[in-house]
Amino acid sequence: MTLSDGHNASINALALTDDGRQLASGCDEGVVCLWDSELRRLRARLRCPPGLTDIGGAASSVGAVSALAFADAWQPGRLYAAQGSHLVAWDIRAIRPREPLFVVPAGQPAATQAGGSDEVNGLALLTSPTSAAAGERRLATADDGGWIRVFDGETGELVRSLRKHDNIASAVLFRPGKDWQLISGGMDCRLVVTDWKGRRGHALNIFDIDEILDAELCSDAAAAGQVQASQPLIHCLAATPDGLYAAAGLENGSVELFSAGGRHLQHAESLYGHTAAVSALLCLPGHLLLSGGNDCDCFLWNLDSDWSGGSFAHSDKVNALCGVAPDRVYLADSGPAVHCCDLNVAQLAAQQPQAPQLPPLHHYHRVVGGGGGGGVVAVAEASIQGGAPEDVEDTDEEEDDREDEEQDDVGSGLRI
Repeated sequence: MTLSDGHNASINALALTDDGRQLASGCDEGVVCLWDSELRRLRARLRCPPGLTDIGGAASSVGAVSALAFADAWQPGRLYAAQGSHLVAWDIRAIRPREPLFVVPAGQPAATQAGGSDEVNGLALLTSPTSAAAGERRLATADDGGWIRVFDGETGELVRSLRKHDNIASAVLFRPGKDWQLISGGMDCRLVVTDWKGRRGHALNIFDIDEILDAELCSDAAAAGQVQASQPLIHCLAATPDGLYAAAGLENGSVELFSAGGRHLQHAESLYGHTAAVSALLCLPGHLLLSGGNDCDCFLWNLDSDWSGGSFAHSDKVNALCGVAPDRVYLADSGPAVHCCDLNVAQLAAQQPQAPQLPPLHHYHRVVGGGGGGGVVAVAEASIQGGAPEDVEDTDEEEDDREDEEQDDVGSGLRI
């Protein structure tokens, strides 16, 4: 099944409401389409009108849509879009929304001769029941300048600005179950875990992906055609809702898996199968992880088992994935249509010998980290730049608890 007649350009981003009834897609032209996923029809096309001003009163010209997120946890009917260097909020409860609720300049002004601002690449919402009950409506962005920014989701006001990457910050997410932690990944080949609520914005630890990867295992995978001999740039992130697993998709085609060792993340496994960059990740119920790549393949991994799952061929490079169950997963590629897939059917088809158009199953699913903490760099403190206001004041007890956790990890050789 495909959803078409909404876009005229490549689709870069997808988002689905918690009940699975509404789907949003965003493309290179700056258009966001709202779909009724039950009736499989286009409901509305959202586009910022010309001459729109941002909350600072400056003229705003938004660009391609790079990320989307629904705020069902604390504001049903609210949709956020990362477009160019801006953050755009829409109230989709109207039959045909005409203008956004607000437009926020979310990218750091670029130090280039052409001027402008750094583009926003990633968008994440704080959706835990605890934060929603406390009225804490926060969202985070990652941009080309390596900045991670936290905004008030209701007003669009900037809460924190944290420079966490030396190169492009490509993805960000709030760690499930640890509301004060942000996980970010970038083109500096680093995954960073940050205490964004602390006064000093500590980087709790930094995983250097170059040091995490097992050189011998990577060499074997490259020889088998299951990974590229390229830098392990991080393109995408995902985490299971229970916070037990987090995953990073890399340029070299591997998926790096991190698990919660007690209260903390530690590198656990490298998942090999893709022969090109991993461009999208999606966590599904039952600790299933779906990965999509530039090799036009999707892999379904069972994170609780040595069984790696199935691989399913697609007709184009995968740009985005979303879904709430394996029987209805939405996929976007470089074309203007959204594809809906039933992974249960696809998996059965892939296992049939009379289906030669599908690649064989891959079972290369091996522990390389073993919880040993390789590639972890202890960091005493990360700088907070940009002069952003802090509206989050830690109690002494909360900050002491976080510092105690850090000291415990230092004693064991890990700072997570």
